[in-house]
Amino acid sequence: MSKKIQTNNESKFVEKKPFYKRIWFWIIVILILAFIGANSSTSESKQNISNNSSKKVTSSSSSRKVSKPSGKNSSSEQKSKKVAINEKLEARLKEDQDFADQGNTSFSFSKYAYKITANKNNELSIYVTGDFLQLSESQKNEIGKKLQSMANSVLYEENKIDDDEYKEKTITTFYLNKDVSVGVSQVFDHSKFHWNKNK
Repeated sequence: MSKKIQTNNESKFVEKKPFYKRIWFWIIVILILAFIGANSSTSESKQNISNNSSKKVTSSSSSRKVSKPSGKNSSSEQKSKKVAINEKLEARLKEDQDFADQGNTSFSFSKYAYKITANKNNELSIYVTGDFLQLSESQKNEIGKKLQSMANSVLYEENKIDDDEYKEKTITTFYLNKDVSVGVSQVFDHSKFHWNKNK
């Protein structure tokens, strides 16, 4: 409601209420707050759903579907996770070697390695057999990429590396035994390798 004010010369002025005292202003404010509240609770529930859902990935060495849990590990769990990830790498290598033993030639690359481990920085150590040394450089590159991709997929499935790290590949060192390095991934392209000359 507006007030009418009359001055001495009979002029009439109408004094208007400030906008924040008007009913339409408060209705708009309430609607905006209700809209914001509804959107924030909807986005929180969507975020919870996406955090709880699992991500499907296809292993590069086979057509297995594996779920990737989300979330980060506490430091106390990381030591046991390191052992667990190395056990999973060992199990995947054994599984691929079993496929190769059954005559599936697409897994024959796995027969050139006898152990794969990952350190706390997710750098891979692949221990190769003596037969690996007899391969040409291009064959070493091909086998090395397949072994690296297989191990990389395990790290990704276990949420040890993210999407970008999965695409870039992890730093990989190839060993003949614990003391003899035979090759390492290149600095700027981890999917390419530098091979030590055979002596």
